[in-house]
Amino acid sequence: MRIKKLLPIIIICTMMLTLCSCSKGPSSVTLLIYMCGSDLESQTGIASENLQELMSSDIPDNVRIIVQTGGANKWLSNNIPSDKIMRYEVKKGELKELSRLDDANMGDGTTLEDFVRWGTNSYPAENTMLLLWDHGGGTIKGACYDQKYSNDAITLAELKDALSKSLNGKKLSIVGFDACLMGDYEVADALAPYADMMIASQNYEVGLGWDYTTIAKSMSTKTGADLAKDICKNYLTKCEKADKSATATLSAIDLTHFDEISNAFEEMLGDLQFDSADNNGRLALRVAVKNSASFGANSSGKMDNFVDLGGVAKELSTEDNLSESGKALSNKGAKALESALKGAILCTERGEAKSNATGLSVYYPSHFHMDEVMEYINICPSENYNKILTSIYSNIPETTISFKNPGYIGDDGRFHVSLTPESARYLLSVSYTIYRKNDDGSQGKPVISNFITKSDLDKLDFTVDYEGEYFTLDNHAIMATQVDHTADNDIYMSKIIRNGAPETFRFAHIHNLFGSHFRQIGMVLYDDDMGSARKDVYPIMVGDEVNVDGEEFTIDAKGLVINSRNLDKTPYIIKVTAADIFGKEIVSNSAVCEGGNNVRLQ
Repeated sequence: MRIKKLLPIIIICTMMLTLCSCSKGPSSVTLLIYMCGSDLESQTGIASENLQELMSSDIPDNVRIIVQTGGANKWLSNNIPSDKIMRYEVKKGELKELSRLDDANMGDGTTLEDFVRWGTNSYPAENTMLLLWDHGGGTIKGACYDQKYSNDAITLAELKDALSKSLNGKKLSIVGFDACLMGDYEVADALAPYADMMIASQNYEVGLGWDYTTIAKSMSTKTGADLAKDICKNYLTKCEKADKSATATLSAIDLTHFDEISNAFEEMLGDLQFDSADNNGRLALRVAVKNSASFGANSSGKMDNFVDLGGVAKELSTEDNLSESGKALSNKGAKALESALKGAILCTERGEAKSNATGLSVYYPSHFHMDEVMEYINICPSENYNKILTSIYSNIPETTISFKNPGYIGDDGRFHVSLTPESARYLLSVSYTIYRKNDDGSQGKPVISNFITKSDLDKLDFTVDYEGEYFTLDNHAIMATQVDHTADNDIYMSKIIRNGAPETFRFAHIHNLFGSHFRQIGMVLYDDDMGSARKDVYPIMVGDEVNVDGEEFTIDAKGLVINSRNLDKTPYIIKVTAADIFGKEIVSNSAVCEGGNNVRLQ
């Protein structure tokens, strides 16, 4: 009888507990946006456009979106003053002013520190996400370039210090960068003590910014990996709609086990045995870097000093690639790093011209600037990598690379060059260029330049394996220089004139299971004042007037057409260029070919 009397009470209590549990609702979320407008706002209003996307969103009750603005000479909408640091809440379709502070440098870590401390204390939540919005220059150059303070930017050291002081032992759920080139190993290493996750791009971002119309909705119901996947996927979709997705990237990295990545990274670099008398480790690393995706753009129009870390680990984990360097090296660390990266990279969205991007880059000096290299050595978070770079850039001999044979025709009928064994220590790349041959026998205009991928690294012998292909824009021959090579695609740059202005144009030659095709990337502009690529890519559009090598044409309604052709059977000149890590180049003797075949020494 007692049990029967207690049963209704038990049922009622259970129902009450269930109702209490259900009434809790979704978790509380605060998004803190540190919006340094810079010239992105004062010249093109991109920051205002992203704010408008947020204001047009339906923001649920459990989500608070807090924005700090500054860093621009002028704000183009919403009556945002440029002489103050402003703090707003995005609410009910408008910017609700919270406070206005004296102007301060948004590129200074103390300004970020103050915002994060105020934001986390004023708007506590179960999940707090910090988003840094502006230009990004990667590991060394940092992010958030304040236009009013000589483009000063927040460095990694400042970022770490700001989060350490402002969070007081707490952790952010996510730190995101709506900025270029911040998806780096070194950035993740700096953030790991202060955030559970990082969302960032390995490559330059397009000027559209993230898809802010969907962020609030995703944040209201999703956290962690699910939220990160939404953000990355929606960003790529936004790029696709604007036809700017070819080289777009955005990744989410779980930082809670980052020590597994850093430990494997140390082991992989130790396996290269850079302190040994031979140069096998240097060659193995060079081959791995050259076969992995690279990112950004430097002032010459070539790729910047960022290489895909997962790609390097994959190359170094393959015994065939290691044995090419002279003798087999241990690949235990590389395999461990591959495994750790696969476990930590929660999602990676990328365009087809960056299909080999795995989600996290690392700084590698593929073009030389001694001050930058020395600065990196001072901040490098890896002991073994620091030793490697220090050994390479110390006690540099007067002659770094030299030809053993500056040009010969091999038994395969191809043009070969070979380098001295000592060259392996400082060799960066070997490429060939095909030139037209003038009627008087002299060297004419260049046609195409490619990396040499066929080589015997035991002997440092390199083969020009050219099949006679060159490229055209709307049936106009264009000189193309290869700037990036992976198994799935090659990226080229060409100097053109568009609408009267000189530009550096990029396109990709995509190779996949369905064959090969071309994809326009567009113009990537480099900003000398900031020392980094600008935050956008500018495709050639219908109606643009293009001048290629003196030939002028207008892009008609069908759009830009990129294609390939085979050389005619007239003579062409071949030359090979070997470059060292300091930018010094040596050029081989010449050979002559007819349409890529019948090669002979000139």
